[in-house]
Amino acid sequence: MNLRLLRKQASTLWTLASARKPVYMILYLTARCNFRCPMCFYLEEINDPNKEEMAFPELEKLARSLDRLVQLSLTGGEPFLRHDIPEIVDLFVRHNRVGFVTIPTNGSLPERIEGTVERLVREYPGVNFRIPVSLDGYPADHDAIRGAKSYEKIERTMALLTSLRRRCDNLTVDINTCYSSLNQGKVRGLVEFVRERFDIDNHSVTYVRGNTDDAMKQASVGEYTDLVEEVRRRPNRRESRPFSSWFRAVMDYQRDIIRRTLLKDEMTVPCAAGRRMIVVNERAEVLPCEILNRKLGSLKDHDYDVSRVLATPEAVELVDWIRRTKCHCTFECALATSIIYHPASYPRVAWRAMKHWWRSGWASARSSIRPEATRGTISLPILQPRG
Repeated sequence: MNLRLLRKQASTLWTLASARKPVYMILYLTARCNFRCPMCFYLEEINDPNKEEMAFPELEKLARSLDRLVQLSLTGGEPFLRHDIPEIVDLFVRHNRVGFVTIPTNGSLPERIEGTVERLVREYPGVNFRIPVSLDGYPADHDAIRGAKSYEKIERTMALLTSLRRRCDNLTVDINTCYSSLNQGKVRGLVEFVRERFDIDNHSVTYVRGNTDDAMKQASVGEYTDLVEEVRRRPNRRESRPFSSWFRAVMDYQRDIIRRTLLKDEMTVPCAAGRRMIVVNERAEVLPCEILNRKLGSLKDHDYDVSRVLATPEAVELVDWIRRTKCHCTFECALATSIIYHPASYPRVAWRAMKHWWRSGWASARSSIRPEATRGTISLPILQPRG
C-alpha cells in the first residue's frame, strides 16, 4: 500500500471521528429530468413547472459554511443536465477538501457524461469519483419503465465510462437497480446479465422508497432479499479507492437492516440524519434526509450558512425528534452514515469487510487468467430514486 493512500485513509478517519459539522452532504443540483419514472420519489418536484436551482454564487456560500466533507453526492433530477458540474465540484474540493464524490445518473446523455467525468477524474486525481448508472431490468423491461430506447443510451454510457475507468484509478462505475412493483418477478437473473455485459465495480439493488405511489411499493420483500443475496454472492473487482472493502461491507450490512426494517418495521441503528448527514435540495432547503417531509430550515434565511440553519430551535427539535422516536426507514445513505457512527455495528462490518477483501482478491486473480475484461463494449447484444 502506498504512502499517499495511507495518508488519505488516516485523514478520512480523523475527519469522521473529530468533525462537528456534517461530513456527508447530498446536494440536489436540479429538479430537471428528461425521464418521468413512475417509481421516482422526486417525481412531484420534477413535474413542478416552477423549478428552482441554486446559482453558483449561492453554492459557493454553502461550501464556505461547511468544514471538511468526506462524501458529497450530486443528484437531481438528472444532475448531468447542469453544465457546471466541474465548477461545482471545484468549489467543494477547494473549500471542503471533499474526498469522495458520487453522481448518480439515468445514463441518457452518454457523451456529456463521459466528457464531464473525464474532466473531473483528470483535474482532481486525489478525489475518488463514483458514477452509479440506473438499470431496472432487461432491455425491454427497462425501456418500459424509463422510456423507449433508454437502454441503448445506457449501453453507450457504460461503454464510455468503463473505458475511462480502465485509464483512471480514481473512478468507480456501478449499476443500480431500483426494485419496485414495476419490475418484481422480472429481474431474476439480472445480476448475471449485468455481470456478463458490463465491466462494473458494484451492482446494487435498492428497494423503492420515499414519496411515491403506494402501488410502487407493493413489491415482494422475499424476492428483493433473494436479489440482494445474489449480488452478495458475486465476487467484485478489487477497487483502487480507499476503504473499498469497508464500503462494500457497510452496504452489505445496510441491506440486512433494510430487510429487517421492511419485515419488522423497527429501528436497528440510531439514525445520524440531520447531524452527520444532511440533504440540501435545489430550492436551498436543508433536510435531514430524503424520506421525512420535514425541513431543518432554509439556507436563504441564513445567508446560506449550514451551521446557522442547524442551530435554529426548529432544526434542534427535529433532530431530537428523530432520536426520541427511533425514526427508521430504508434510505440507504442515511443507514450507511448511521452504521459508521454506531460502534456496536463494527464487528459485523469488519467480518463482511474481510469476506469482500477475500472475494475481490479472488476475482482479480481469476480475471488475470481469463480474458473477461473485454465485456461491457457496445458490440454486445443487449444502482439517494431517479437517475
